[in-house]
Amino acid sequence: MATTRWLIDAGYIQCRDVGERHILNATLTPKALEALNAVPDSLNGKPSIGERMVSAAKAGTTQVLRATAQEAISAGIKALMM
Repeated sequence: MATTRWLIDAGYIQCRDVGERHILNATLTPKALEALNAVPDSLNGKPSIGERMVSAAKAGTTQVLRATAQEAISAGIKALMM
C-alpha cells in the first residue's frame, strides 16, 4: 500500500478511493504511460519499457518483470527531476 500511495502522490496513478487495504478504480495517468514508453538512449531500436513488461508478464518471468518495473519507476523519477 505504501508503494501505491507513493505512485498516487507522484502522479502516476489516479483513483477514486484509497482505503487502508483497498484502492478503487485505479488508472495510470498520462505521466505513467509516458514513463512506460520511455526508451533510454542506450536502448534505441529495442522495445520500450512497457513492451518489455508485457512480454515478461506473458512469459511469466517475474524477475524480468520486476527489473523492468524498477526501470520504469527510475525513468519516472528521472523525469520528475528534470
